[in-house]
Amino acid sequence: MPDLLTLRAGDTEATIAPAVGANCFRLTVGGRELLEPPPTFDDLVARPTGYGCPILFPFPGQLLPGRLTLLGRDVQIEANGPNGRHGHGFAPRRPWRILERAPDTCACQLQGGGDDEYPWRYRLTARFRVAPGLLGIGLVLENLDDAAMAFGLGLHPYTPIAPDAPIELPATALWPADGGIPHGQPRPTTGPWRWDALPPVGSTLVTGLPSTDVEAVVGDVLLRWPGDRFGEVVLYRPPERASVCVEPWTSVSNAAAQIGPGAPHGLVFLPAYDTWRGWLEIAAR
Repeated sequence: MPDLLTLRAGDTEATIAPAVGANCFRLTVGGRELLEPPPTFDDLVARPTGYGCPILFPFPGQLLPGRLTLLGRDVQIEANGPNGRHGHGFAPRRPWRILERAPDTCACQLQGGGDDEYPWRYRLTARFRVAPGLLGIGLVLENLDDAAMAFGLGLHPYTPIAPDAPIELPATALWPADGGIPHGQPRPTTGPWRWDALPPVGSTLVTGLPSTDVEAVVGDVLLRWPGDRFGEVVLYRPPERASVCVEPWTSVSNAAAQIGPGAPHGLVFLPAYDTWRGWLEIAAR
């Protein structure tokens, strides 16, 4: 069994797997699951983006395999899923280095780049902190390259939910999509959404969030994140499971192939030697 990090504060406990994408694959408050854990650790290894709260980088969402040119640099996109597409980047499948650990906090780091898979050198740090009833995840991405880099980043929390529970989110628009890839222009929409009304094994892509802090009510769980950092959201209902994902992303799915870096809904444009920060809180209601 790889080294696991377990954080505790009061009746709250979180477990992180640095060797599997620094995924916080279990979060409980008073024994109640706030994140859907894998049935076994081997299931998490087999499906790193299938449970817990994977960190998606550098391309959240779906991409067709092939060679892309971004900001003048070539990127080779390889298939990594059973559907023959590239899904959610390489970060969820890589081992992260443990930087620090304490009873209620820890930090993990992934560093690399400079090759065909991702031509910019980067350092991505995730800091986890628990307090009674709450998990906080802080993300810091550093561009170590002498040129601007293009990236997307997302979080993918699997939350247990009752079939008739509401999903409340201050989104004002919905992307037309085919197979999880948006097309056309967003059209007006309003929530709330219900788990049993979402398409099984389907993604609902919403946008039009406020630029202030966003709160999403997911049954008995509250998610918070900065709207100016994560302006896109994917609602995903896993097959044959009583859970839902409300996923804050920096950019839409397939942005690398459709939208120029720095454009609305597109990949983030991060100048040379600059730093990007974001965070997510998961709390019991």
